[in-house]
Amino acid sequence: MNLQNYQCTITAPISPAEAFEKISRVGEWWAVNFKGSAKTLHDRFTVHFARTTWSLMEITDSEPDQYIEWKVVDCYLPIFKDPYLWKGNCILWEITREGLLTRVTMTHAGLVPGVECYEDCRKGWNFYVGESLFKLFTEGKGLPGSGIFADVFVGDRKYEGLLYSRTEAFPDFADGYVLVDVRENSGERVLSVHSVSLLRLDAMSPNLLQGDYYMVLENRSVHGNISPLEDLQTVVPVVQ
Repeated sequence: MNLQNYQCTITAPISPAEAFEKISRVGEWWAVNFKGSAKTLHDRFTVHFARTTWSLMEITDSEPDQYIEWKVVDCYLPIFKDPYLWKGNCILWEITREGLLTRVTMTHAGLVPGVECYEDCRKGWNFYVGESLFKLFTEGKGLPGSGIFADVFVGDRKYEGLLYSRTEAFPDFADGYVLVDVRENSGERVLSVHSVSLLRLDAMSPNLLQGDYYMVLENRSVHGNISPLEDLQTVVPVVQ
């Protein structure tokens, strides 16, 4: 195995059988928009993010409570220059018992430094496996997503949020958050914007936006006393 392939390891006080079963509950830790089955050999399932971003997986190898292999049969990741860059990759899950704990190591074979999406995908997997699946293991409830993690910068100040396609309805939790109408992005980094405003679910629609994507982020100060809304509005229409 190429040691450069992305890996994430989590350890939790559950049995290997519990870990195996919870990994299969993809819609509870990875993607809200999940269709199909991820339980047994040759099962197929699809995960969607921001409507236009999706991956079709097949379970190509499985040893109950020990090992699972997902193969990316097809995909479409339009925020990257090569939207098919995951196709043919494999997601490998190794489950081992360590005393009272179970260790799960996930390897994304094909996701290596130098691949266009490496940093963005690494960040995504760190969250969905390292945090969301871990919470499903330990608390019974994960943090599955519907948008794509993205960053926007004002000088050296970074703000993090979720990127959606304009065809995607505003997320329910977003009322009062900051809405960024994205003009240009490179992968999961927003380069320029049409406008920045407070999101009002009762008075706005994604169809009214100018860009193909929009970003939603919390209006919470992370750089001194300035709010993301105020900071981002100072550089409209260009954010670099």
